[in-house]
Amino acid sequence: MKLIKWGVAMLVIAVQILVPAASFAAPKDPSAGKTSGFSGVPGAKSGGADLNRTKFNYQLDPSQEVSDQFYIVNTGNTPIKLDVYAADAITDDAGGYSVKISSEKSTDVGSWVKFKSGKNLVQVDLKVGEDATIPFTLRVPGFASPGDHLGGIAVATRASQSTGQIVIERRVVTRLYARIRGELSPLLTVSNLSASYLHSFSPFEGALTEKFTIANVGNVSLKAKATAEVTGPFGIPLTSAQVFDVGEMSPGSTRDFQLTVPSIGQWVFLHPTVKLTTFTDKDALDAGTLPVVVRDVIMWIFPTTFFVAAILLLIIAFIVRTNIRSRQQQVKRWLAYAEAEARRNADTRA
Repeated sequence: MKLIKWGVAMLVIAVQILVPAASFAAPKDPSAGKTSGFSGVPGAKSGGADLNRTKFNYQLDPSQEVSDQFYIVNTGNTPIKLDVYAADAITDDAGGYSVKISSEKSTDVGSWVKFKSGKNLVQVDLKVGEDATIPFTLRVPGFASPGDHLGGIAVATRASQSTGQIVIERRVVTRLYARIRGELSPLLTVSNLSASYLHSFSPFEGALTEKFTIANVGNVSLKAKATAEVTGPFGIPLTSAQVFDVGEMSPGSTRDFQLTVPSIGQWVFLHPTVKLTTFTDKDALDAGTLPVVVRDVIMWIFPTTFFVAAILLLIIAFIVRTNIRSRQQQVKRWLAYAEAEARRNADTRA
């Protein structure tokens, strides 16, 4: 029994919110009328929330240090025990901002943040309506690489609510961006671009499906506006361009995309193109000139509908021609017969 108990690993479920006015409110307990809620946002030097900030955003040199503060408040009607900690983050495949939970070890910007007594996590107990300003220091190591380092400052319920082997961590996370000065390289790439064509009964209603991978191979977090279009012979546009947003991609991240462009005719020669126009948030630190990336592929498709239609027309033309020649032969035979009958009748009278 003990072996089974110790062999079962603990599963941690993190309920996370990343919003400008970050807060968490648990469902109300109808039997007791109690609620448990809290919020966490960047703090002002004078105390309270800093209404001019929705995230922590720093531009620093290696070995530089900056001090700041995180403001939390108990928004429920019961006392609450909270953990405040820093952690690394990445952008995930769905475009979300994913911050490590407290039990995961941070090795990047999350480990650069220290609270009082040099700890990476502090515990705070708040009474009903009580708030607190938590000071912290971010010190960049001398070996830190240039570019963007993503993380977050989180306030979470202390891991006390559990059912069996499941521990639920409710938390609010404020994003943290640290841009280390040096040689910046903002660059997204498009690779593995492929296209396939689905024929339709109508020669003008086929569908073209494009698949490709976007990767951030630079050291700056970027967003992009992607434009997909298809041209035919002589560069003639075959349909309206499709435009979609590519959510933030952190350095080193990759994301697979697939899109379908409808109403593409069977024009034998097709030229699908994907263009990325990169940009950063309006409040992001200047990353210099941002590139525009264009990738394309050339397709040759068999015009099935046109081919079938041509075969049918040839068959119909052959049948019509055969019928005409047959009728012509019948007419000739009838004329020959009539002429022969006329001569025979003339000979008989003579």
